[in-house]
Amino acid sequence: MQGNNPAKNSLLVNGVTTKDYTFAKVYQPLNITAKLKRHVEDFVVEEQIPVKFTGEGEHCWIYVQKSGCNTDWLAQQLAKYCGVKKLAVAYAGLKDRHAVTSQWFSIQLPGKPTPDWRKFEASFEKHVSANHAKFNDLSGANPPETVQILQSFRHNRKLQRGALKANRFKITLRDLSNSSD
Repeated sequence: MQGNNPAKNSLLVNGVTTKDYTFAKVYQPLNITAKLKRHVEDFVVEEQIPVKFTGEGEHCWIYVQKSGCNTDWLAQQLAKYCGVKKLAVAYAGLKDRHAVTSQWFSIQLPGKPTPDWRKFEASFEKHVSANHAKFNDLSGANPPETVQILQSFRHNRKLQRGALKANRFKITLRDLSNSSD
């Protein structure tokens, strides 16, 4: 705020006069630019959940690292592979396809054994190779889908939406430039 002129220190917002609380800055603003998400691996998200697995039950929980595909699409692929309806596959939150993300899924498999996740990964790689050869996308604008199953546990409960402890982010900025000189 500068001076004591009430007209200068107030704003009219939707017919209501409000005070302008502009605070003094200790430092001058930096004039820095950078590029975000230039490469898929520049934005990494790791989902953390507060669950102690029972080791048994009709739900198979898997911790998946993926890139190039969104959460909902991968849930459809998991349902198809496991021979269940898409509603049997649950996840806590949506993750970006233009990032390397690690997240939990649960698949309800009553009376079924735990799937062979190595076969899922192999069939997934085969599908991706065929699609990228067909579309021949060398630009990098649409990176190939990658999926790796990092962990698998049986549990007696379904994964609930929003049941996260936290998301851990690792963000890489590229081509930093400082034009404040």
